[in-house]
Amino acid sequence: MSSITPPLGYVNANGQTLGVHWDYLAAIERESSLCINKKLLPYPRIWKSIKTGAHDGGIVFRSAERSGLVTYVRLIRSVKTIVVFATGRSGPLQLDT
Repeated sequence: MSSITPPLGYVNANGQTLGVHWDYLAAIERESSLCINKKLLPYPRIWKSIKTGAHDGGIVFRSAERSGLVTYVRLIRSVKTIVVFATGRSGPLQLDT
């Protein structure tokens, strides 16, 4: 099994939208018989569009400050996340190792 996490969403050289989240949305659409107008957006824009009513939902990372905007339905996967800083730059935090 590969330790590489596949891309969540991207547009390939042919202009086709692909990625794990795109596949999840297609499966939800197929299994639920809902018509989902899928759109690839950065997370801040997803949250903003949910807040303004432009979108009804999305696949997002849980956020305590935004939990009042949505009902979390189900965890679909766990992703290991790391914080990195560019070489030669110090970050805003002192991290213990």
